[in-house]
Amino acid sequence: MKSWSEKKQMVFMVIGSITLIMAVLGATYAYFQAQGGVGTNIDANIQTATTDNLSFQVGESINLTANQEDFGQGAGNKSGETYARATLTANNATNNATRYYYIYLDITANDLVHTIDENTPELILSITGPEGEVTQIDGLKYVTVGEVSGFDITERQEIIPLADNYEITSTGTITQEWIITITLINLNSDQQANTGKVFNASLIVQEEKTDKVLFADYIKSLYTVDGENNLYLHDADLANGANDNSLRYAGGNYKIADQYADTYTAINNDLIKFYCDGTEEIVYTSCYNKEHYYTLSYDTNNTQYLEYKEAYKQAIADGYLVPNVNNYVCFGSNEEECPEDNLYRIIGVFGDQVKLIKADLATIEQLGTNGFYQKYVHPNVQVSYEVDLTKSAYYLGDQVKSAPYYVFYAGISSNSYDKSEFNTINLNTNYINSLGTLWISKISDATWYIGGGKLEKIGWGTDAQTTYSYEVGENKAKDGDTYICWNGEEYDKNCIAENTEYQTKIALPYVSDYMYAASPEAWTKPGYTRSDLTDKDGNYGIMYDYRSESENDWLYLGINYFTISRITNYSNETSGISVDDDGSINVTFTHPGMYYGVLPTFYLKSEIEYVGGTGTESDPFRID
Repeated sequence: MKSWSEKKQMVFMVIGSITLIMAVLGATYAYFQAQGGVGTNIDANIQTATTDNLSFQVGESINLTANQEDFGQGAGNKSGETYARATLTANNATNNATRYYYIYLDITANDLVHTIDENTPELILSITGPEGEVTQIDGLKYVTVGEVSGFDITERQEIIPLADNYEITSTGTITQEWIITITLINLNSDQQANTGKVFNASLIVQEEKTDKVLFADYIKSLYTVDGENNLYLHDADLANGANDNSLRYAGGNYKIADQYADTYTAINNDLIKFYCDGTEEIVYTSCYNKEHYYTLSYDTNNTQYLEYKEAYKQAIADGYLVPNVNNYVCFGSNEEECPEDNLYRIIGVFGDQVKLIKADLATIEQLGTNGFYQKYVHPNVQVSYEVDLTKSAYYLGDQVKSAPYYVFYAGISSNSYDKSEFNTINLNTNYINSLGTLWISKISDATWYIGGGKLEKIGWGTDAQTTYSYEVGENKAKDGDTYICWNGEEYDKNCIAENTEYQTKIALPYVSDYMYAASPEAWTKPGYTRSDLTDKDGNYGIMYDYRSESENDWLYLGINYFTISRITNYSNETSGISVDDDGSINVTFTHPGMYYGVLPTFYLKSEIEYVGGTGTESDPFRID
């Protein structure tokens, strides 16, 4: 036990230590005073200038589930709301600041569909910004249903730009607010197809433009004026256009290089010569089962090419031809060099979806040997024919890889695409499964118009605009129309059309797709003319129809290939309409010895993003 003297000594030591600490603190405080106080004549209360500060705030995501009771009579609409705020505080030096920001609606889930028709909105996006209601957003249609106004996003699942580089200016502190409302419309009709469907979306607000670029938007960004980049906007101002606000590629695959433009005025019959049995013929004249070859006018060695595309390739390699329509897409492969069989081409942008067509024929391996493989069934001759695929019926290109496929359900009662095994088995089972699950997920379920029409209204004697009108436009076939069909015993002129609109992923091109793929000067020409079927000026023959436009149409392949449209007034065959090897629009006669190629066609989903590429065959567009 410590003595009192020891305790007293310890207390003095503690007191001494405290005194020393206080002394040091005092000296330190005095030192700081000397550095920032009276001795330096600096105001001790000065503050450093602040910088501009831009901050963001967003509300919770919007989640809607369409329950059965939501569509009850008089149940009213169902909605969700969220917000985004941008707050800017100016610096205290200038008290003035200007910044810019972006707002996106990120729709992460949306299963809802149009239950009545594509023009009747069921999910509406309403936006109120700093300047009031927003009524215009690129790619979205502003609509009003009852008391609700906004943009139809019924089937949209993507990132939608709401504010692009929006300005905010402040002389102090200012807050801009955006109110976003999503409304599920009760149409007081049968909307059971949307029962249980889910919608989920959230807002993104940031100073930088999002890295995500939708593929459809990217292609649209390439358009400036009609013809640049071979893109044409088919609005009301485009002469002889479809007037459907689509954006389509048009023109020939290649054009003569500038340095040779004075030497050669045309590719066919000038730069490239065609010989049949030793006699020079026009390139778009068929030469079935005869000796034929191609030559290049500038080639002093007079090299003979058995295939048209080989002569083309050589002219390209020699610099006489240069690419013209750059609309290639690599689909189904992520390889650095896109395999030839994975090359597709863009027909155009329709709304917010890009429509693709295979650049070359689908193969038998892709389409399978079941379904309608090597079948031709005539109504009066119920047999199937095997066809020798080693005997190509074409004067252009190599062997027909996917012939012979008969598109329609011949020999029973209908030549409608929906009833064809070619559709259900060869295309939408075999072909689509050959693409793989990942790539199938990028293809949209689309509505196809398969009613067809009278041959004289679709291609024969009719121009592109008329053909479009009767094929897929305002005059297209409708359920209840009558047409000629085979009823099993005879041709019936009073068959009733049904299912003239058909939902599927993979289909075939329209006749109007082919006609609008040509340069605009061709759009006034009919697909085919003859003496009893002239153009509007009474002219007929090769020079007055699409046979003369082969080098100006990127969808011309020099082979016969199917379209999706049928003939409704032709009684000799339950047949369809084709693009023929001479470039004309014609009847699909399918019989032994006649080969028809297959070009699968489909729409990409609207949320597909652009990754890279320039659209050339060697550097195709790449998607996510």
